[in-house]
This record gives sequence, structure tokens and C-alpha cells, in this order.
Amino acid sequence: MKSFIKDTLTSPFPYIEKDPDDRKDYTNDWTEWLAQSAGDVIASSVWTVASGLVLGTASFAPTVDATNKKATAWLSGGTAGQSYVVENKITTVGGRIASDSFTVKVKQQ
Repeated sequence: MKSFIKDTLTSPFPYIEKDPDDRKDYTNDWTEWLAQSAGDVIASSVWTVASGLVLGTASFAPTVDATNKKATAWLSGGTAGQSYVVENKITTVGGRIASDSFTVKVKQQ
């Protein structure tokens, strides 16, 4: 799950911190946005990560939950002190397309 940090002194935008050794799942919950069109759900979800972060594969590959309203990706890697942008783009069964991105700041814990 995403858990954003808001630090207006160092960044005007919320971000997520991770250790370079962590392999963690991050979930985009599209439920509220999908509710704008009754019955619409995620048909496909594509994750894009900045070079330096690693998107999980095999048993850690990106998924969509059983309700087809939440998209999850596993991220690992990164260099301490660096920030990376992660994007999740979905297409719905109703043909709508949406994108959400967030920043991951890598910090040695």
C-alpha cells in the first residue's frame, strides 16, 4: 500500500520512502475513481518505473486484485539519496484510460 509522506519543506509533493534493499508492494486503489462510471473496472494495468528501480517479475509481477479496482506492483532497488517516478496507467472495460504517478525517495534505513 502506498503511504505518502508530506514534507512541504523539502518537497511540495507527497512521496514514498523505501530502503534500497526493500522489495515491497505498492497499490493504487482506483475504487473511488471507477465509481464515477457504474460497473466500470480495470481491464489492464501497466506500471512504468524510472531507471534504477526494479519492477517485480515472476511471483512478484504486477497484479490487479479480485475486484478489478486495485493495481499492485512490487518495487525493489534504487540508490540511496535518489528519487524515482513510478507511473500506473490503467484501461477500464468501459474504455476509460487513467494514469497516476508518485515519487519514491530511496533512503538508507
